[in-house]
Amino acid sequence: MKPAYQLRAEALRILRRLLEAYSPTGSEWNASKIAADEAYRLGYEDSWVDDVGSFHAERGQGPKVLLAGHIDTVPGYIEVKEENGFLQGRGAVDAKGPLTAFMLAGIMVEGCRIRVSGLAAEEGDSRGARSLISSGEKFDHIVVGEPTGLAIAIGYRGSNLVSIECKGAGGHSSSPEIGDSALDKLLSIASSAGELEGVSAAIVRLEASSPAHNMLPTEARGLVDFRFMRGYKLTIVPGCRLRALSYTPPVKVKPQAPVVRSLQRALLERGLKPKLVVKRGTSDMNLLQAITGSIAAFGPGDPRLSHTPWERVSVDEVVKASMIIASALNMLCRGRL
Repeated sequence: MKPAYQLRAEALRILRRLLEAYSPTGSEWNASKIAADEAYRLGYEDSWVDDVGSFHAERGQGPKVLLAGHIDTVPGYIEVKEENGFLQGRGAVDAKGPLTAFMLAGIMVEGCRIRVSGLAAEEGDSRGARSLISSGEKFDHIVVGEPTGLAIAIGYRGSNLVSIECKGAGGHSSSPEIGDSALDKLLSIASSAGELEGVSAAIVRLEASSPAHNMLPTEARGLVDFRFMRGYKLTIVPGCRLRALSYTPPVKVKPQAPVVRSLQRALLERGLKPKLVVKRGTSDMNLLQAITGSIAAFGPGDPRLSHTPWERVSVDEVVKASMIIASALNMLCRGRL
């Protein structure tokens, strides 16, 4: 493996360039082109940007391994700067830090055909992952690049974005208990799912209107993001119409999956205690499980900083993650499990 000081210099350069290329969903091309250029510089044999804006780089021979990060971010530019060993910027945590670790890890692996991908629109419709799946390409093992704080994510909750529209007869705002509020109906539907174990409901958009300030709302519209690990049912309320806008199934793999076992061993070799987690969010892992059951998510960064104005990641943790991933893949590729 490369010396840690050399990896750190490369990690700092690559991550800074990726962060400076602001790439909210739908505007990935520039960041993907930079990633492709850096991959050539690192020594990958081939590197390209595909038709949907995803970045890919490949090297090596043998069983096929996919290191699937994502190149897009949520909106909201954050000034890129280095401070106390951390790089801040939009995507530092979610998920250009993990993608940088993947790019470095891939050049330290022998005995496999390594594909590093920065998939497009993970924060949107996951068109990068969907395009990869529809291509029919097969991979023996997959690591998904997400901020896990060096824990091994073996599962993610599913997501269901639902549009809810309700109508009510209204009534006097002084007596809501005897009125018919469209807003109360909508809120009761959303809260009914939150009463189930492992299910959460976040209202991400809400509008309500009434004929006057002292009358209950007669119309209400909202978007609700439901997250879940298993099937759930919503309370049906008269006067309301529900429409599913998107659906992503949950995922959970066995701790005995080869990728999970190899990451555990790699962590132990570095004196770190492996931690298996099921994350509350949703990622491209939910979709990419269709390719192989030897899949897990792993990466540097504090996941609590994802989508916040305080995104920053330790450059040393990016380097540490790259070395752990490389060790894990070398075990897989050389049959040492």
